Amino acid sequence: MSGAIKSQIVFDTIPSDLAFIPRNNQTTGDFVIAGRITDHNYSFLKISIFDKTNQILYKNQSYTVNSSGYFRLVPQLLSQLSEYDLKIYLSNGIDSILVKTVFDLVCGDIFIIAGQSNALSACDSINTYYPQYYSPFFRTIGTHYSNAIQREKAPSNTSLSEDFKWSRPSSLYSQNGFMGLLPLKLQYELISSTGIPICFINEAVPGTFLKDHLASNTPSDIIPVIDSNTIYNRVFLKAKKHNLSNFIKAIIWYQGENDIQLITSEALQYEENFAKLYNSWKSDFKHVERIYVFQVNNGCHGNDFNSGGLIRHILAQLKNSFSEISVISSIGVPLSPDICHYTCYNYTKLALRLLPLIQKHIYKFALNDTDIVSPSVQSIKYKDSQVIQVHFDIPVNIQPPLLVNGSLENVKDYFFDKGYHPIPVKSIKSENNILSITLTDTAKIHKTLTYLPNSYYKQGQSLYKGPWVMNRKNNLNALSFFNFPVL
Repeated sequence: MSGAIKSQIVFDTIPSDLAFIPRNNQTTGDFVIAGRITDHNYSFLKISIFDKTNQILYKNQSYTVNSSGYFRLVPQLLSQLSEYDLKIYLSNGIDSILVKTVFDLVCGDIFIIAGQSNALSACDSINTYYPQYYSPFFRTIGTHYSNAIQREKAPSNTSLSEDFKWSRPSSLYSQNGFMGLLPLKLQYELISSTGIPICFINEAVPGTFLKDHLASNTPSDIIPVIDSNTIYNRVFLKAKKHNLSNFIKAIIWYQGENDIQLITSEALQYEENFAKLYNSWKSDFKHVERIYVFQVNNGCHGNDFNSGGLIRHILAQLKNSFSEISVISSIGVPLSPDICHYTCYNYTKLALRLLPLIQKHIYKFALNDTDIVSPSVQSIKYKDSQVIQVHFDIPVNIQPPLLVNGSLENVKDYFFDKGYHPIPVKSIKSENNILSITLTDTAKIHKTLTYLPNSYYKQGQSLYKGPWVMNRKNNLNALSFFNFPVL
């Protein structure tokens, strides 16, 4: 905009290039254009909005400003696979002058992804471009937290404001808008299946404990100045700046590997700390419809510490404490050689485990739970002195024995008493949603039951990779459980 035109109009509120306009519950999204015309020779504003095929949404629609020159317009965009350009003109009723053009607006749904490195999903090819997962209808804000903080502290001193700008997601780690393969694949599949543009706000930070993600205050805006250097606050401020706080559709949480390193008394605080985080989310993003929690895999510090099964169990049981939560098993998705992270391909497999849940809950796809969820234990009871029955919420199957390092491994050998003491099991079978475990020793009464080891097979140094208890319909792994009461 030239200096002469700047002196004729001042914008207080106007979307920037690449801006993402949140969709309401219907098929449109509103945005605000507000400011003041300072040249009294002009008393009208005209706007035109058109997509890349020159399909017109608004054409020279005229608005009269008030006697002081102030204006406030609320145009709408259609939520569809279109990028829009906005042109704003000053008019005196006869002649018009173009004063502002905004490029590449889209309208759709906003999600937050949070947690640690597996939520960030910077896989083995962080400098590889994946064109098959890109779309002009993706958006994010700034870059991921670690990258932003590093830039802001560097000698070049990148401005904080850079991390609050709209970006197109990029699989290149060093670029603005970095997006790992889990959210990138998920965005792509959601756009393809719903026809709605998608924005992800990235709150994932490698190597963090749950407590590192807690808000400074709840609600966050209870204080006038909010520290932008904490993980939670940075995301809250991004949403607030762009008026997205009331439009967050869902939050995706993949975190817990670091908390496995905690001693048991500290690991037991995971649910309490998660409740604090949940309350912050519900306070700051009031219209969140669902929260999706990944139960972490059975690697990543698991055999070096004793809290792996406990943290996995707490994550699995969160859905019983919070009605909006769904829990997805990551168990069974192969880990990388570091037994903590995934290959790029396997991050896309995690996205595909989550995809149908979002399609069902957020977009009302006609999907049955039995086809898309991870089986979850409901109760465990003695049928008689010889048989313990594990009741799941949906029908389950048992994967056949697997040959591992020359040893035939059977899932029946991976049920434990308290303290990971193996339970001698004669046989195991599944019938509908009941898993029947026939005991070898009927003299001992087992008061708790654990499914799956911390990490390794019973013979030692090899990561447990099955066999598994699985969803009968889709072979999705059952959620593991730890010290579950036996009645």
